[in-house]
Amino acid sequence: MQYLVEHHANVNQAMNDGTRPVFIAAQEGQFEIVRYLIENQANVNQADIDGATPLFIAAQNGHFDIVQCLVKHHAEINQARDDGRTPLYIAARNNHLDIVQCLVKHHAEVNQAEKDGATPLHIAAFIGHLDIVQYLVKHHAAINQARDDGATPLHIAAQEGQLDIVQYLVENQAEANQADNDGKTPLYIAAEQVQLAIVEYLLQQQEVSRQAKTNKTQALFIKTSKQQLDLGQALFEQHDAETQETVLHRAARAGYQAIIKYLIMYDTLRQTHPNSASNLPLMEQKNEAGQTAVAVASKEVATMMQACYKQRFFLANQHQLAQTPSRFFAKAYSATRFNTQQSPYIDCDIQFAADNCELDTIRNTQ
Repeated sequence: MQYLVEHHANVNQAMNDGTRPVFIAAQEGQFEIVRYLIENQANVNQADIDGATPLFIAAQNGHFDIVQCLVKHHAEINQARDDGRTPLYIAARNNHLDIVQCLVKHHAEVNQAEKDGATPLHIAAFIGHLDIVQYLVKHHAAINQARDDGATPLHIAAQEGQLDIVQYLVENQAEANQADNDGKTPLYIAAEQVQLAIVEYLLQQQEVSRQAKTNKTQALFIKTSKQQLDLGQALFEQHDAETQETVLHRAARAGYQAIIKYLIMYDTLRQTHPNSASNLPLMEQKNEAGQTAVAVASKEVATMMQACYKQRFFLANQHQLAQTPSRFFAKAYSATRFNTQQSPYIDCDIQFAADNCELDTIRNTQ
């Protein structure tokens, strides 16, 4: 490379996609080459066809030494890609705390948003990077700044099940009752996404609890969400000896997504109950026809189930299901669980109750 530069190679000549030698070197983590090119008049702020600069790509890929070098040589800290994402945004997204710190110390704008209004704090809350959330908040990130759809970082954390981030934001004056453009508060979002641990935490906040009680629609929705979770626990041990169908088969066939999601997470924590007909995870158990629960579900529900199953360990850890109050009911019900030798019509009664979220019927069915 030195030979080419010494013989008048154009250090700023771009390829068809707009990338230049310094961009490629920054992307690949080639610190010495980046420095050499800069010393030979490479333009550190020329972007590719998507608007990404060498600083952006170095921040995205976690090349801290190159980020430092580019900043030292006057790279534009806040120059955004065409989609509005800045180097700080992408560093926060990819969990590069050292780069986030470097950029902020050199006056990166912590509240600069991308095209849909999401800030670095939004994306850190979405992914679950607590240390970056803490750093941004301590350096004046607007904790209640909303995206174009009205969602604040607290909405996003509640939606994604990031309990530690929800707690931190609330403790640092995040507005827990702020509604998005659809009128949904973080509590409503958490209930909608079956994030029970977050629902319980938010209801412990006096101002949230007060609003939930006065908003009848929201209160009813939250009650229904918690009923679904309790119902899922009640049905967990059901297994029809005749058809070999588990509760996950029934929930999948009915499209009862709240119960499906909970069962997969609960099964991950407990694995299969020792009294069940199989020690396989519920997702792998087959009915008499050789079908898994996914096979009996609609295409939409099957896609949701597979996505949830792939993330089961992460989701289970986030929910900390063992701490939920309704776990007591699961223990109590296990003592009088459905006798698989009884008529399958009783099982139909349970399924009907599941379809209608009639928790009392489930409890009373023997």
